Amino acid sequence: MEKEQSVRCLGGFLMDVGRMDEQAFSDRHGMAFLLYHGILGDLTKSAGTGDTLACEAKPGESKSFSPRNDFLVFPLQKRTAGDDLIWLGRSSGNDVVIPDASVSAVHAFIDVKQQGKFTTFHIQDSNSSNGTRVNDQEVAVQGQGPQVPIDSMSRIHLGSVELLFLRAPEFYSLVSRIG
Repeated sequence: MEKEQSVRCLGGFLMDVGRMDEQAFSDRHGMAFLLYHGILGDLTKSAGTGDTLACEAKPGESKSFSPRNDFLVFPLQKRTAGDDLIWLGRSSGNDVVIPDASVSAVHAFIDVKQQGKFTTFHIQDSNSSNGTRVNDQEVAVQGQGPQVPIDSMSRIHLGSVELLFLRAPEFYSLVSRIG
């Protein structure tokens, strides 16, 4: 069964942080998150419909910085059955949909491995048009080099979109601090 992608502003997680402990929060929302600084309207529209997901400001609207509203959050969760990879890209069939023209339809994937008590995250480019980088390091295309490990505070670039990777404990702490 397919899950709905739950993209929302950072402030949209405040209620759950206030009523759940860290483990329950992680069980519900995932073990890691990608944060985009800005609203979806800042992303470059493709030639498609231009539909967006959440946190849209009106054109020309000026507002002061608000962490609750100015960070868009993409939880890293599987939406579909199949492999254990979390697929990232512009196409709606991905687990994480990044609606930006510089992001390929199927841009990259994150491999999540449970090793005892520890969970590791690695990213690999899936032959995207505009490449994938982690902390300014190019990520090899699948089959042409190793996956690149990612950890909290890693900067991930999918095309021209920069995302901040946070594991659930750090994300939970961040949301609780802005509350």
